[in-house]
Amino acid sequence: MIARPEPERWATCAWCRKTVTLGAAIDEGWIPEWWHGNECHSSPTCTACAAEHLHDDGTGELVLRPGHPLPEGGR
Repeated sequence: MIARPEPERWATCAWCRKTVTLGAAIDEGWIPEWWHGNECHSSPTCTACAAEHLHDDGTGELVLRPGHPLPEGGR
């Protein structure tokens, strides 16, 4: 039996399209999901783009800032 390493998993920021390994995204504090209205977007967001486009709505959820566009492609 040959042990094979786990395949590398990647995360790509919804806005700037920066791509890093999943482990790096976790270590850097990327946001895995956020809300726009009643829709949860499972689009990872790097810390820089999260600071620019998202905010805490007072309930602990991160939501799209008013007036900010959805990322390219809408998700």
